Amino acid sequence: MTLFEADTDLRSMGGNRFAIDINRNWWVMAGPNGGLLAALMTRAAERTVGLPDRCLRTLTVHYLAPLREGPAEISVNVERSGRAVTYLSMRMTQQDRVVSTALAAVAARRSTPLEWQELSIPEVAPPERGWVMVSEPGRLPVPIRDRWETRWTVGVPGHPAEEVAGPDEFAVGGWIRPTEPQVMDRALVAAMVDSWIPPLLVHGVSGFNVPTVELTIHIRSDPAGLHPADDDWYFALFRTRTAHEGFLEEEGQIWSSGGVLIAQSRQLAVVTEAPEAFAAAGPPMLEFRPAGAVDSAEPGSQG
Repeated sequence: MTLFEADTDLRSMGGNRFAIDINRNWWVMAGPNGGLLAALMTRAAERTVGLPDRCLRTLTVHYLAPLREGPAEISVNVERSGRAVTYLSMRMTQQDRVVSTALAAVAARRSTPLEWQELSIPEVAPPERGWVMVSEPGRLPVPIRDRWETRWTVGVPGHPAEEVAGPDEFAVGGWIRPTEPQVMDRALVAAMVDSWIPPLLVHGVSGFNVPTVELTIHIRSDPAGLHPADDDWYFALFRTRTAHEGFLEEEGQIWSSGGVLIAQSRQLAVVTEAPEAFAAAGPPMLEFRPAGAVDSAEPGSQG
């Protein structure tokens, strides 16, 4: 069992209620990365539905309060279960405090003649020619950086902009996979869409944090149908086009290495000052090295 599998392994409490112990393995600044919470909600939804032919298709998570270390509970309510789609509402609590709510739709794959896709995976360098973000000695640890192996190909500071980014937007991304080899599943997809350093923090501002208010994920291709290997790379692209009245948006895409669109995401984040300990450390000095010059995989990014 990988660390991700262990940290998202829900314990049934009966009555569509699940328990989990939260630790610091997926910490960002003041709490765990929002992708971990989305992964936990995904596990709870699929465990409740319990039908192998049904896949999570959409998940919307609202982040009400920071999650802390210690036990937490997820309760699931089946709002409606039809022949094609099951609709769920979920609530995560910690010591009688609601920290997150979610809505989900879990559905079987549908076969129709209406199939097309105008999106395509961007033409970027392969993982072996990407860039590795090197950790700064002496800086405060961000544990989530140790959870993902990344090869930046989009938005590398100090390097020419790529064609995937428009003139008035911030974009970051590249190749990504878990540090521990693991076959892609829907929960891992949910975690991956919130895995990268936010574009604005790479190219726009420092001394700020951008905690997620709401995250919506659409799974467009069930990863199980792609027969993934446990060491597959995936391409992730994240863009921010708007920051206004203290909030910004971020759009994401996750692709298989073969060019299949696995998921799309969109989130709204609030711009806040960074926690005092991080602000005191000064702005991050992001150092990148060519992947070929790095002897072993190093921590890649935070979400």
